[in-house]
Amino acid sequence: MSVRPRRIAATVALLATAAGSRAATQPPQGNAVSSSNAPSVYLVTIGPGDPVWTRFGHSALVIAGAGAGGGIAYNYGMFSFQQEHFVLRFLQGRMMYWMHGFPADAHLRDHQAQDRTIWIQELALTASQRDSLARFLAWNDRDENRYYPYDYYLDNCATRIRDALDLVLGGRIRDQTDTPSGDAPTYRFHTRRSFAGAPLVYAGTLLALGQPVDRRTTAWQEMWLPEAMQRHLRSVTVTGSDGTPRQLVRSERVLFEGSYRVEDQPPGYWTTGALAIALLLGLVAIAAVRRWDHSGTARLLAFGIAWLWAALAGVLGSVALALWTLTDHWATAWNENLLQFSPAALLLAVMLPFAFLGRQRWRRAIRILAVAIATGSVLGALLQVLPWFSQVNGPVVAAGLPLNLALAAFAVRLEAAD
Repeated sequence: MSVRPRRIAATVALLATAAGSRAATQPPQGNAVSSSNAPSVYLVTIGPGDPVWTRFGHSALVIAGAGAGGGIAYNYGMFSFQQEHFVLRFLQGRMMYWMHGFPADAHLRDHQAQDRTIWIQELALTASQRDSLARFLAWNDRDENRYYPYDYYLDNCATRIRDALDLVLGGRIRDQTDTPSGDAPTYRFHTRRSFAGAPLVYAGTLLALGQPVDRRTTAWQEMWLPEAMQRHLRSVTVTGSDGTPRQLVRSERVLFEGSYRVEDQPPGYWTTGALAIALLLGLVAIAAVRRWDHSGTARLLAFGIAWLWAALAGVLGSVALALWTLTDHWATAWNENLLQFSPAALLLAVMLPFAFLGRQRWRRAIRILAVAIATGSVLGALLQVLPWFSQVNGPVVAAGLPLNLALAAFAVRLEAAD
């Protein structure tokens, strides 16, 4: 990889020279704004990086000629791990982000140092639109205006920029992009693609996200993803100051080519892997159950698998249920994964050791609960054929169904034991 700080410095200097030197924080005197003193506007798209929180990429608006050096880069993606109650706010879906303007050259160099690809698009706004946008961003950068409740899909660093551009364009972007499309990707599609190289995060989001993220998006909605906004804005047309239609994106180029790439997992990779592991453990547990009367080791093995699965399913299912019912995360609602990772299994995990050690009166209750969980798991798999149950959760079903059936077989055998 070739690092090119001179290229970024030269580009920013060029932007500043082309745009003039009037500051964005200084509103025009009078009603007319000339092309010569209105700042130029550039959309900067930053590709994904290696840290998990950078996997979706980033967007910024550069108002060139808006200050010293190469202008101001307005960034709506500001957050801090040191924020008060950060973890609790994150879990509750109540995180506060903020926007801030930085010297454009320093902002671009920071992302280049992270080895992330940088694209830059000049936007064909009229002089009055450029001036209005610069003043709006400067107003938004005040302490009393910069904070906002963050949402990964609905309100983030890209959607805030999309909305600001749409505001000065009189709704032209939304008018041309907010129409249904049969082949539009879902929120889950981009989430899975972005986290494919981070197995624990991938598995966590797969389990926690519910039906809402499986709805088809419009191009307008898909612009929550910076690279999607970069792509969709190429097709938007606007009216120039002379009244003629033109493309919103006047020009674009790659400012820096980073080495990080998002690599999709092969189709079925997770489903096949989850099914293989679950089947193996389930078959081992059932084989051990069949040898219940002949081997103490087999009984212990069957109990170990049953208890570990009940504890894991119960804990993860309880977390998923809490995300649905106790937080502001709309994306975790109506989660069909609860039919595979049942919170009720946590009760089984508590009861199983006592029953296994001889508490006979608990065994019937355990069998009833385990069979009910297995029935719900089978139902969750069968419901996938109905249009009202459209959640993309193949790996979760593949992992949960065999192990829930094995858990029920263990509970039935446990009740019959002496």
